[in-house]
Amino acid sequence: MRLASTMLLATALAVAACDNRANVQCLENPNCNLTTGGTCAVAPSGNHWCAYPDATCPGGYRFSDQDVGDGVSGMCVAATDAGVDAPPDGIDGDRTCKLRIAFVDGKPSFGSGNQDDNTGRRQVWVANPDGSGMINLSSGAGVDSAHPSWSPDGLKVAFASSPGGGAGHYHIFVVNVDGSGLTALTSAQTVGFGSSASYPIWSPDGTRIAFLSTGGPWIMNANGTGATPLAVPSALQASGQMAWSPDSKQLAFEVQIIPSGFALYVATISDTSTPLKINSGNTFELIGGWAPSPKITFSSLSDVFTVSGDGTSLFNVTQDAANRNSGAVSFNGGNSLVFYSYRDNGYAEIWSIPATGGAATQITHHTIVHGGDQPNAVSRDGGVLAFSRRIQTVQPDNSVIISYQLGVSKIDGSGLKLFNAPGASNATEARFSACP
Repeated sequence: MRLASTMLLATALAVAACDNRANVQCLENPNCNLTTGGTCAVAPSGNHWCAYPDATCPGGYRFSDQDVGDGVSGMCVAATDAGVDAPPDGIDGDRTCKLRIAFVDGKPSFGSGNQDDNTGRRQVWVANPDGSGMINLSSGAGVDSAHPSWSPDGLKVAFASSPGGGAGHYHIFVVNVDGSGLTALTSAQTVGFGSSASYPIWSPDGTRIAFLSTGGPWIMNANGTGATPLAVPSALQASGQMAWSPDSKQLAFEVQIIPSGFALYVATISDTSTPLKINSGNTFELIGGWAPSPKITFSSLSDVFTVSGDGTSLFNVTQDAANRNSGAVSFNGGNSLVFYSYRDNGYAEIWSIPATGGAATQITHHTIVHGGDQPNAVSRDGGVLAFSRRIQTVQPDNSVIISYQLGVSKIDGSGLKLFNAPGASNATEARFSACP
């Protein structure tokens, strides 16, 4: 397995100084050409600028004195712990269960950051919650990897990966938390030639993995055997986001409504009856999880809802559509929710609220006009929050660069750490491990 560099700022996308281009980030500038020793380094701002080897700098690199912004021209690149090498197969690394974070970073797909169209160059990473100890889990799988899901014991990660190319198809892989034991669980024989398998999600009891393929959701054993499609009418085309019930007997999933919109359905495993449609009265239902309460959390247009798995007890938690509330994630056994909202002067920030409704508490604070924060996950003990921070930067030529940083903080917003994988700027899909 190809390993992460010990320098946070080194990257396989290394490029050199940009001729005749003022203050243009090297990672995004197609006119940059690789020169010996040059690398695309990340500044404290999160922007990327060209840097060159310099033995007098503690980190071994110095930013170029040309075409560099953020006031770092000619400065040493900071030396940062970018993580540890993944051990080769057969050599044990740290496979003990502890709080870790899996996430996706790298070049997003052409059409959308999470779209599986073979144009992206994403990788799946695992790290400590502060960003240290980073390991690239997917470099041995394919050129574009995404959608990590933890095993319930916190020791393995399932994800989707594609070998790339116009004819490439995505399949499900599983790997140990230390980067060893990479194994493909699906293949063309599993789901049919010409088909892909993506968006894996491990069942709470650890025995099965649900994933999306031709015709909608499929279910297979955790070792990749016994893959079968869920009994879903052909008219229902699942979009990818799914959630298991706490007892591992049902699966909630989104169905895309053409031309725009999503509907939420619940299917019972080993049941051939038509899946149950959740009726919130809206046509844009996005699933946020299924808590042990047991309630399904989802966003619908501009409010956050909970509902029982049988479709009863529908409840509008936020009741504040004017401030565009969405992206809900449940925690604390389903008794609390985090979501993003524009209620603070129009900035997209993260708030928490009891599942029974009431006053919301602000967690993140910023003044980002174009972009903002969206929650990804909360640790099982309810103490740590992970989110993606979206930033749009207008360049001198009026082009726009969109980047994402991974944010990790305590649930009250304190102790915030912002980071990316080495040389990358598109951190999304963060997921916390949970120990039994």
